[in-house]
Amino acid sequence: MYTASAVERDALVSIGWQAEGIAFYSDDNQATPVYRLYNPNSYDHMFTANIDEYYCLIQNGWNNEGIDFYAKRKF
Repeated sequence: MYTASAVERDALVSIGWQAEGIAFYSDDNQATPVYRLYNPNSYDHMFTANIDEYYCLIQNGWNNEGIDFYAKRKF
C-alpha cells in the first residue's frame, strides 16, 4: 500500500506489515491530485486521478480518504 502518512505506515508495521521504504517522491507544484478511497466491504484501497471515477466510487459505497499525493503525468 502507498501512503504519505508516517502514522499510518507505523500503525501497519506494528500489526505485521512490511515497510518497503520510499517508492517515489511527488511534487505538489502543477501536479495532478491522486485520490485514495477505501471499500469497507472488501477492505481494498483504490487510487485514482480520474475525478469522475472518484465520485462514482463514492456514490457506490467507497469511503473518500481525500487526496493522498500528487503526481505529474507524462504523455
